[in-house]
Amino acid sequence: MAPLIVTDFDGVVCDSVLECLLAAHNAWEQLQSGPDSHRIFDLGAIPSQRQGRFRGLRPYLRGAEDFIPLFLAVERELEVSSQRDFDLLRRRLHDQLPVYQQAFYTERDYLRRKHRELWLELNPLFSPIDRALGSRTSFEDLHILTTKRQADVEDILGFHGIDFPSWQIHSVKSDGKMERLQAIMKASGAAPARTLYVEDQIDYLISAAPLGVELLLAEWGYVSEEQRSAAVEKQISLLSREEFAELLLN
Repeated sequence: MAPLIVTDFDGVVCDSVLECLLAAHNAWEQLQSGPDSHRIFDLGAIPSQRQGRFRGLRPYLRGAEDFIPLFLAVERELEVSSQRDFDLLRRRLHDQLPVYQQAFYTERDYLRRKHRELWLELNPLFSPIDRALGSRTSFEDLHILTTKRQADVEDILGFHGIDFPSWQIHSVKSDGKMERLQAIMKASGAAPARTLYVEDQIDYLISAAPLGVELLLAEWGYVSEEQRSAAVEKQISLLSREEFAELLLN
């Protein structure tokens, strides 16, 4: 009997970091200059060094409200080299976080509606995971548990030729992941020992430890060295892209 695999989406299946950078850039411009501000749709307008730093800081993000603080840390060249540094910045901006989240989603939706092809292209799937998913004849034992909206996940997978069942895409707020993981296991009749939970966010894996499932940190995702060390300390296994693709093919 195949194990139940429950996986995150962004940072595990999909590399959305550049789409998020573009949406965060345009959202910040809208907040600063209003609806007449200039939007960019060419990532070449953002220096490659800043793109690289945005990717490097992505592991510290906790939710969509953090994309603009992440962008500001890059834009203003703030000193952020640990989760603690980013959380301190986040606390300083706490009152603005709901506004930042709304602005970010507004710009993502604008990109999705007005420049749909670009939006899809900015959400590539990691290789060889894309080929493994495309080779599956059934998704019965595979669920996606994500804070990304269900429709977005469906559209991205569909763009890449993967007809994933919508009812097996579970979109929840970050603080609802563990409750939904338990519900997936219960509905599937899967024992904890036969359940694999794949994430690139170490905090979610640590939270899932009491459930008794096998915890796997996606080392190719948005993972810092700090988080890798925490995984080793907590005896959470590191998973490579090739190993994940092999699990998906079995």
